[in-house]
Amino acid sequence: MRETEQILQHYGSIRADQEDFYKDLHQNPELSHQEHRTAGNVARNMSSWGFEVETGIGGTGVVAVLRNGDGPTVLLRADMDALPLQERTGADYASTVTAKGPGRGPGARHACLRA
Repeated sequence: MRETEQILQHYGSIRADQEDFYKDLHQNPELSHQEHRTAGNVARNMSSWGFEVETGIGGTGVVAVLRNGDGPTVLLRADMDALPLQERTGADYASTVTAKGPGRGPGARHACLRA
């Protein structure tokens, strides 16, 4: 079995949870330095998947480490903050959040590209 197949062989068992997380993230976007709810959800998920989790990095950052013995180390970085833009996608999980703070737009949304 190729490495990619090994990695993906159990994806079906977590796909529904990942889709729920994606939809929740989009329904409840938080602007930069306000991502307390999002960071908590990320930390809980990573911890439940066996990662060692540190929170509060730079305010709302999360670091998660998955130990797998000796060998190469891989670092991944992801942004959690939303943009101060009103969402007009029409998705059933679209954001209805109003941006908070001076100079902010009328809404907040994650503008992820979908395949």
